[in-house]
Amino acid sequence: MFNDTVHEAQETAKQNDYGFNPDEVDYDEEDEEMKQEAEEDAIVEDEDEEMEPPPETEEPVKLPAWALNLEAGSKKMPVRGLINNDVSETAAHLFDNATIAKILAMYKFYYKQRVTMKPEEYHDMMTTGPLGRIDLDGFCPYTGDNEDGSLKRPSEDELNALFEDKEKDVKWSKRTKLYNGRPKEMLMDVVLTLETYERMMEYLVLAGYTPESLSFLIPMTKQQNTMEKNKVMREKISDFLRRLLKGAYPDAEHYTYFRTGNHGFPNCIDIPAFSVFLSLREKEARIELLITAQQCGVHLPAIFIGKIAYALQYAEAESVRGKIEMKTKMTPNLEEEVTQTVFKSVADNAGVREAAADAAAKSGPTQKGHPPSGEPKARGPRAPPAKAKASGSAPSSSSSPQPKAMPRTAGPSSTSSSSAAKAAPKHSRPSTSEKSQATPKWKKVRRDE
Repeated sequence: MFNDTVHEAQETAKQNDYGFNPDEVDYDEEDEEMKQEAEEDAIVEDEDEEMEPPPETEEPVKLPAWALNLEAGSKKMPVRGLINNDVSETAAHLFDNATIAKILAMYKFYYKQRVTMKPEEYHDMMTTGPLGRIDLDGFCPYTGDNEDGSLKRPSEDELNALFEDKEKDVKWSKRTKLYNGRPKEMLMDVVLTLETYERMMEYLVLAGYTPESLSFLIPMTKQQNTMEKNKVMREKISDFLRRLLKGAYPDAEHYTYFRTGNHGFPNCIDIPAFSVFLSLREKEARIELLITAQQCGVHLPAIFIGKIAYALQYAEAESVRGKIEMKTKMTPNLEEEVTQTVFKSVADNAGVREAAADAAAKSGPTQKGHPPSGEPKARGPRAPPAKAKASGSAPSSSSSPQPKAMPRTAGPSSTSSSSAAKAAPKHSRPSTSEKSQATPKWKKVRRDE
């Protein structure tokens, strides 16, 4: 009977499910407590993530345009160059060579900075290094950037502050303070000229020239060939410089060294001759750029006129003592007539008297009883009285042209000594019968070399 009761209950359960539907059960559903625990765990994980520092990602410093590498070889050198509008072509050739000489000296460093060096390294060297504006030969400090990414030009006040910090006395400057051989009023002119050089060097890089590829240019200071070959090289240098100027200044048509102000030439690049000299920092042993500038009408400060006078007189006195090397190297590319014209024009300068006194002091043992004279030539070198008429007259007039004429003409010494005795004047200066050489005449002589 018990079994029957159990069996009946089972049958009844199969037939009646009491409204339960197993398909309606969501076995993934969480109860409220489980949901709350899950939310608390998520909040803790978020707090842990916030507490961890994010990985460091340094943003690259945006460099100005002037610090970026140049694209070497992206441009071509113009076929035709600018036209020089100076009166004397010979004088223009001389300053073309001086400009190229300075650019060649700077270009090996400029090429490294703008092509092979990393921009960040170049930027740090310019902005924090001790050399300042290395693109301008370290002449002035770095003074900031313009909005277009170019370097800012130093102001007059900044240059004056630089001068006051760096000024020094130089023996030949007559107690006038100088900064690296430059007077205070010329600092901005030097900066402008160096900016022109920098622009030309930039175009050299863009045109694909390396420092080694410019070895075909041999400036006057390194020329050792015949006069004819040197003349061809000077013309080649001038042609290259004029094409380079055209590439750097495509809108320009002319350039000048000796013209200033409203000279009537449109689209003309002015490169002042005196600032070319100051940029090159030509030493006293070679003053031909100063002499050329003076002969072409450039107004030189009085201290540089004194420098010319001192150098010419000292070299003259040395040649009297038989040492003609100084005089030969002083103006190797100028005709003797030009040098003599300048010597006459500065004969009364105080620099002449100082040079005569220095030369006399240097040769003191040979001139007992003869104090230093204020004449253009020291009297000491005339001490040997034996051959006063035969050879003693040579130092007075022909000693000036003789050292310069010898390398050019190589004439026999007997002819030169006889003409020297014949041309001996009363004064120790060159003969006044020699007329001043005008620039066009000098130009013609130079062409006929």
